[in-house]
Amino acid sequence: MQRKLYIFSLLLFSTFNFIFSQDLKQNLLVYYPLNGTAEDLSGNGFNGFYSAIPEINRFGDEEKASSFNGMDTYIDLPFNFELKPNFPFAIAFWVYFEENVSFVLTTDFANNNHSGAWFNRLGNKAFSYSIGNAEGNTSPNERSSFNSNFVMEDKVWYHVAVNWTSAEESELFIDAVSRNIDHSGFATEIGYTNNPGSLGRKDPNIVDTTYFFEGRLDDFYMWDRLLSQDDVDSLYFNGGLSSPVEIPNSDIQINLSPNPINDLMIIDHPENYTLGAYQIFNSIGKIVRSGTDLTENQIDLSTIPSGTYFISLHLKKPSGERIIANQKFSKI
Repeated sequence: MQRKLYIFSLLLFSTFNFIFSQDLKQNLLVYYPLNGTAEDLSGNGFNGFYSAIPEINRFGDEEKASSFNGMDTYIDLPFNFELKPNFPFAIAFWVYFEENVSFVLTTDFANNNHSGAWFNRLGNKAFSYSIGNAEGNTSPNERSSFNSNFVMEDKVWYHVAVNWTSAEESELFIDAVSRNIDHSGFATEIGYTNNPGSLGRKDPNIVDTTYFFEGRLDDFYMWDRLLSQDDVDSLYFNGGLSSPVEIPNSDIQINLSPNPINDLMIIDHPENYTLGAYQIFNSIGKIVRSGTDLTENQIDLSTIPSGTYFISLHLKKPSGERIIANQKFSKI
């Protein structure tokens, strides 16, 4: 057992950034980093119309995400049939909600007509997404919806990735973890109109006016293929195509206390360094916990069993350089 732990720790500490090998550019339709523009970096030239607001991203970098005011800001995709894929297809993005019920985006901005694919947060703050058949109405007959029980709190960044295999079958990943979903609605196919997709707004039904998103978006992607778990991990942990260079592992000293840990892990790191994403691995290399919100420099580990674990922490130096620090710990 000790030999297995030793081998795994070597792999983790020296090659962590190479565990994801999928090519995210494969069958990529559009990629907007949303760094204050709607420039498409997929290589396909699908630049959008930008009327959002440059904003701080999840790492604290200025003007590296886009903000929407809930009233009149949005980003329109260009109209092109390649951006209206049939099954299978996948969409991924980072999202940050301010408050209230909110539609995030749609791939087909039509009035009084459920069409394309769209994403929203429900009244209980659970995440939801749907497709519409573009048959000219907004009843359950014209949509196929997937509701999760995952609550997205206000003012927290979350990563979303969705695979659509068919109108009735999809897979939801939030923060790189597959989530449970319930299906509703009766649409059996996806349909589109001659309208462009739009980030930041959606016409919800035949009664209400357009809903505008209040929050932030970052790193929007769409593919005409399904994503693998490795793809999702690369998007969430490695920054996807926004991190074209490898993040170096570091010998920086991180203090975890107490160690052994009972319920709450306290992370002590050098002054002026900023903590970002983290991943916790068990002794056989399986990720058992991950996240991005470490503003209080602590992680609740009360629900994971006793054992030996490894944590990888993404940090940003005062210079802006990003590094990864790795540490072994015990849970009792």
